[in-house]
Amino acid sequence: MLDELPAPAEPTEQGLARYSEAARLRRAISAKEFLPRQAPIQNRLYRQLVRDYGPEGYQVRCEDHRVDISIRRKGYTGFLEIKPADSAREAIRLALGQLLEYAHYLEADRVDNLVVVSDAAPEAKDMKYIRQLRQRYGIPLCYVYWPRRAEEISRKELAKCVELPGRNA
Repeated sequence: MLDELPAPAEPTEQGLARYSEAARLRRAISAKEFLPRQAPIQNRLYRQLVRDYGPEGYQVRCEDHRVDISIRRKGYTGFLEIKPADSAREAIRLALGQLLEYAHYLEADRVDNLVVVSDAAPEAKDMKYIRQLRQRYGIPLCYVYWPRRAEEISRKELAKCVELPGRNA
């Protein structure tokens, strides 16, 4: 049985004042150079999927209805969302909503595999989290690790883009 929590105190005018709703100006921030991390992963992953799975009858597309990469073959559809991040947890959080929307919103296709691709190495707790999402909610989710500055990923990681999730988990 859960203990009841005390009701929060009503905020005071002074307490609410720090959350101003008034329009205001911000100081301009000077431009600075940044190196895109998503484009190299997307371009290299696309080429590797086409090379390795195209001959097997898979159709690979970039930016297919806003999906970073889609991969299809008769009876199979996978959506890949690329999220460079500082941690696998962050990448999963950023990608999951998009993947679910692409897979289910309005006239969406049936999707067999939702894939988060990131340059953040997953830890054991991240992989456990993904297994829990698959088991508890039936989300066909997997995680592909693309090491920073890698030209290609291993055949095992690449296979996660076309295999049904959970089969080898």
